[in-house]
Amino acid sequence: MTSLIKNEELVSFIIPAYNAEKFIRESIESCCSQSYRNVEVIVVNDGSNDKTASVVSEIVSLNELVKLKNIKHAGKVTAINEGIMLAKGKYIAIQAADDVCFPYRIEHEIEIMKKNNAVLVFGDMEIVNEKLEVIHHSFWKREKIKLKENIQLEDLILSNQISGGTILITKEICDEVFPIPKTLLFEDWWIGVAASSLGRIAYTEKPLIQYRLHANNDNLGKSNITYDMYLAKQKKLIGRNLEYYNQFNIYLLNSDFALNQKGMDLGFLLFLVKYGKCNVMLSLEPKFISRIKFLKHIRNISISYLFRVNYRYHIKVLIALLLGDKKYFIKYFLFKLLS
Repeated sequence: MTSLIKNEELVSFIIPAYNAEKFIRESIESCCSQSYRNVEVIVVNDGSNDKTASVVSEIVSLNELVKLKNIKHAGKVTAINEGIMLAKGKYIAIQAADDVCFPYRIEHEIEIMKKNNAVLVFGDMEIVNEKLEVIHHSFWKREKIKLKENIQLEDLILSNQISGGTILITKEICDEVFPIPKTLLFEDWWIGVAASSLGRIAYTEKPLIQYRLHANNDNLGKSNITYDMYLAKQKKLIGRNLEYYNQFNIYLLNSDFALNQKGMDLGFLLFLVKYGKCNVMLSLEPKFISRIKFLKHIRNISISYLFRVNYRYHIKVLIALLLGDKKYFIKYFLFKLLS
């Protein structure tokens, strides 16, 4: 298949890889076999202790499109940040080391991007097993995900709607969004929220990749991360006001919001508002806060959307606090005054 897009701008694939020797070759080959021909593939080996580095090195020696960067093990976010710094393309595509993208992926995403004047595009995924045998043709249908026609910043603040392994984003926006704070739990959520505050986000219902389920990857993305895991991560990040935080979490875990994980999202949003300049989201890095221009916009949207939509939420918080220790009731109002 030959690309129909004229004057192709360079697209940089970023593949963070950790102990991916079993699947990395297929992932790289799928990136190099795009109908959109002008691509480079940057693999960031995140200190793997298997044969990932040697497998990729062999590919690099045979294919000039592929580049390898070896770093000490620091996690997926750091690996993505390193890849972004090396990227030369006008567009950046993020690809998981164990996934396979369809040949039409980039061509289709750029068409969607240009048609909608978007800064970021993402899409559905086909779920497959280790042998690439289809388990389900649509991740979104299996997970019952329904997206609005026009995704707004407030939608992304309340829940992560981005399929991270399908992201295509302009390099211009990457320069504003990256580097991602290293301790973030949801790096694709950060990318989506940040990009949405700077431009338009578009999506396609067409599956762009084959999302591979295997022994080391047996969940279906962020939706299966348990609430307890989320709370533990946030406690570690915040490191203060834990007494209030614990009581707040008791309320969330016993509310109907928590049953469908809305409680988790609202908890994230409430702390986003509480700490004023997105300190939780940014892992308390003031230097990073000061140089990112979209934070104030995110905060304003957070505040207005929270109070406009979730009045019932505040009533439940008050009831929970009143039924408990009165000191939490006082802390709640202090929190409201300081937000």
